[in-house]
Amino acid sequence: MSKVVLWQDGDNKSQTWKLTVNQKTQIQICQRKMERKILGLSLRDKISNTRLKQMTNTRDMAHQGERLKWKWGGHVSRLQGCRWAHISTTWDPRIGRRNRGRPGTRWADFFKSLAGPLWSRTAKNREEWRSLQFASIDEALLNIRHHAVRSMLTEALKEVGFTVHQEVQGLATQGSVRRIDIIAIKNNSVYILDPTIRFETHADQPHEVDSEKKRIYEPTIPFYKDKYSLSH
Repeated sequence: MSKVVLWQDGDNKSQTWKLTVNQKTQIQICQRKMERKILGLSLRDKISNTRLKQMTNTRDMAHQGERLKWKWGGHVSRLQGCRWAHISTTWDPRIGRRNRGRPGTRWADFFKSLAGPLWSRTAKNREEWRSLQFASIDEALLNIRHHAVRSMLTEALKEVGFTVHQEVQGLATQGSVRRIDIIAIKNNSVYILDPTIRFETHADQPHEVDSEKKRIYEPTIPFYKDKYSLSH
């Protein structure tokens, strides 16, 4: 039900939105409000967004809007320039001198950020355009899953008495900066956690990822021992 209500109107319009960060945030806030209403929940119930998504099993509407816009951008680029769909979609009503300050986000900026300034040429090749779409979607899905796993781990660690810090920057022994997803502290011991979400390609990949993470984070141990006054 929530999918129909949320995108009954959005399916027809999201292709032409600029889809700024603020717009995507507002879409996600609206989606969470509607999901809570459907489930009979309120903010007082203290249900996290991650848990709410698991309960409703709905798609992220902001990312669905990006998918629809990507398909529409490819379609418009393959149209002849005299077609009304092409003219009305790519038309920029701002003429003359622009106001001072940072330029506003344009409809095509979304495609330029993912496919480069010559995105309209790339879009004429259907297969290449489709492969870029899937690549960007896969990356987005990995980030979503990564943040969801990190949030679940943080909540679970706090429930058993750990002091948890997220997105912590530190220094390795050679002076380079390293960022750690989760640092959990309990009983004068510190644990470094990096929830890694990757598509598995072979049987030895878990061991390779474990060795890779150890090479990255072991040089930071002296820094965090000093930072949190830990003996081990």
